[in-house]
Amino acid sequence: MNPYLLALPFAAAIVDAATRRGYAAVAASAALLALTGLSNPLVFLLNSLYLIISIYSLWYIDVEKRGWYWGWMDAFYGSMLAFLASDNWLVVAAGWGGLDAASWALILTHEEHEDRGWVGDGARRAGITWLWRPSDSALRAMATVELGTAALLIGLAQGASLYGPNIGEWGVLPPLAAAAVMLAAFVKSAQLPFTDWLMTAMSAPTPVSALLHSATMVAAGPILLLRLSPALAPYWPYATAVGLATALYGGVVALWQREPKVVLASSTASYLGLATALAVESPAAAAALVMAHGYSKAALFMAVGEGIHEQGTRTPSGYSPLAKAAIAVALANLLGFMPLGGLAKSQMPLWAEVFSALTFGYVVGKLLLAKTEGRPSPLSALALVASLMSLYPLSYRFDPLWLLALAGAVLVKPPHVEALARRLYLPVAFAEVGSAAASAFRSFGLGDSAVDSALWSIPRGFLAAARAVARADFAVDSAFHSSVPSAVMAASKRISSIAVETYLYAVGAAALAVVVALFLL
Repeated sequence: MNPYLLALPFAAAIVDAATRRGYAAVAASAALLALTGLSNPLVFLLNSLYLIISIYSLWYIDVEKRGWYWGWMDAFYGSMLAFLASDNWLVVAAGWGGLDAASWALILTHEEHEDRGWVGDGARRAGITWLWRPSDSALRAMATVELGTAALLIGLAQGASLYGPNIGEWGVLPPLAAAAVMLAAFVKSAQLPFTDWLMTAMSAPTPVSALLHSATMVAAGPILLLRLSPALAPYWPYATAVGLATALYGGVVALWQREPKVVLASSTASYLGLATALAVESPAAAAALVMAHGYSKAALFMAVGEGIHEQGTRTPSGYSPLAKAAIAVALANLLGFMPLGGLAKSQMPLWAEVFSALTFGYVVGKLLLAKTEGRPSPLSALALVASLMSLYPLSYRFDPLWLLALAGAVLVKPPHVEALARRLYLPVAFAEVGSAAASAFRSFGLGDSAVDSALWSIPRGFLAAARAVARADFAVDSAFHSSVPSAVMAASKRISSIAVETYLYAVGAAALAVVVALFLL
């Protein structure tokens, strides 16, 4: 890909931040889609979805910070494009970090009207209030993902020092570098135990969620692993273990969530857990899964977004017929009944049907069985377009065993389990970490205050310290203004009294000694 094309989204960011319109986002993604085509499937996924989501945003987004929203959306897009399209480790790291910054800013879009971005039911459970504002969610997301970014810089820097700047040419990474890279991927894709930041990130407007969950940010985790799969080959069991644990956690927890966007966030953790589990050992299967999940998840968020937008609530009571059609097509893709989803399923082991059954349970139970109400709008039409992108131009063979996923019908109406509704209380761990950090800072502040009070109570001590500093400063000044110049001057006079021939003789003798030494060696 021409590196100059990477500048297009960032140029669009400047234009959209100034005009507050979003037209540059549509133009940039359309141009990149036309110029790059199907040459790189993951780049095609990003370009096509950003085009659809940016058009969707023209109807959907209604915030005071329109320039902020559009500028950061374009930067989000550009950062992911840089991460995908370059093999240089510095560009990859820059794109990775840009995703962090843009996601933080976009989660803060509703900062002035935080009630529009709340996540949680407000109940008091396990010592914390289950209600997160955009400012809380943005801080939690940034504090979590920056841990992964720091680890990535360590891992990539060590890899570059061993094999050069091009990550596509790297050999097997040493254990420390491999652990750092895998930790970065786990954090970014919300794998256990770093899952819950993704749930509270639902404070962002729905188009942001659609992009973050489908083609940017969290998708970067498994994509990093599959891009570096040759360098991580000996360590595949670790990725598989973490990925499968998260896939099970996300799928089970999604069955008990009340807010549709949080249901879909849990679903993302689950499906990207599968992609993570396969990324190092079976990169082609992971790439197909990322693509199938990308189109489906964008469609699901946009369909749900229509209900949220039209009804003005985080928990809409139903969806329009067109939105339900988009949801049904997206579900068929995830279950393998559409070409792109079928390609992904054909490269996965049969035990993956367990996770497809969970998908059937929460998509049908939480979305398709909701009331059919409201009139279709351009929002649901675009959701249907995104879901139909699963008719990707490829051939596949349908396997009747994929129908086992329909057994998830028994999970459509699960009995209430408080621990699962509270995501197995994983958010409590985040809250405790924050409390511990706050306590540490308070303790440091109290200790510092005590030291200050003690020093201020003995002014003679300050006076003595000041005099000692003054004496040291005087000694340094004397040396630089008197002693050192005098010594340099005396040395210069001595050197100038020696004939030039002496210098030439010394240099020649030294050169001869070096030549002789090299000859003897």
